[in-house]
Amino acid sequence: MAAEHGRPGPPAPRSRRPGGRRRCGAQPRAFLPGLGLDDRGAALLVEVAVASLLLVLAILPIFAALAASLLAMEESVVVTIATGLLQDRAEVLKAAGYDLVLVGTRVLENYDGRPFDIHEEVTSVETMTDSDGISVVKRVVLTIYRHPYAEAARPLARWEFLLYADGI
Repeated sequence: MAAEHGRPGPPAPRSRRPGGRRRCGAQPRAFLPGLGLDDRGAALLVEVAVASLLLVLAILPIFAALAASLLAMEESVVVTIATGLLQDRAEVLKAAGYDLVLVGTRVLENYDGRPFDIHEEVTSVETMTDSDGISVVKRVVLTIYRHPYAEAARPLARWEFLLYADGI
């Protein structure tokens, strides 16, 4: 309306030059003092930081799953070793035959330098006969735990077998 009555109107908007509002000979305004970053450089730095953070957050579950998988594999190897130790111990006891003296429970600590406890329980069952009518002399239960043994520890493996008067 002002232009209609002879008055000058508001000034026309200036076109922006590439690079922001620089005037002749003026230095770019520093966004982060000491780094010499202008507004665009700072925005780019923030974008890179956010992208890096998102990338790290995306990779973390992969590493967590990998760690869980490795722990499960290690536990599987430990159980395999423990089962092998029990098998070796069972072979020794079977070779001893029915003259096995121990009746009760004993613990073989730190078996073969490995971190395991083997609990050996031998029960005398001389009056028992199995389904085939063969007399059983001893019942042997071998249980292996991770060392050090805790009161409520879960066994890694457990073997139970019978020793007969007529041989294994």
